[in-house]
Amino acid sequence: MATQVGRDPALHAADRANLRIVMEYKCVPRPSYPGEFQNEGQCNFFINDFQVYTFPFYAMEWGLGRLRETLRKLSDLPVRVSGRKDCEAVLGRLIWWREVPAVIENFDGERGLLLIRADNEEKLFPHYPWTEAEYRDDRERDHRIMVDLFDPSIHWFRSEDSE
Repeated sequence: MATQVGRDPALHAADRANLRIVMEYKCVPRPSYPGEFQNEGQCNFFINDFQVYTFPFYAMEWGLGRLRETLRKLSDLPVRVSGRKDCEAVLGRLIWWREVPAVIENFDGERGLLLIRADNEEKLFPHYPWTEAEYRDDRERDHRIMVDLFDPSIHWFRSEDSE
């Protein structure tokens, strides 16, 4: 297990954030193949002792590349996630998700997921024409869905009168 502690001024220079990254990497028995082993790991991101993101990985090289990519995405994120208070302030924020007005209802820092609710007239997320009927995910027709914090389909700035 390796731990790195540091201050990242790129996260938000207005107030310094303590960034702690915990990477765990271990060799475990493969459940379907007795006597064989596989590598697996998990990387957790804590800002001011509040977990804001996590991801699993199997190859250390891939995990380190994803670590670098996640740090870049954290610094480019247009909202502050520099601790519990900032993450709670994101709740109720008006956003666009795939051109559908939505509201952030919850933030799951342990998995880096946002629970969003449709904020259109139907109060439902539409089915999209590019999804095949047999592959169509029923959750997209739901009124609430979980999306990744770094989902490129999230547009973070929406005013109340832009609907």
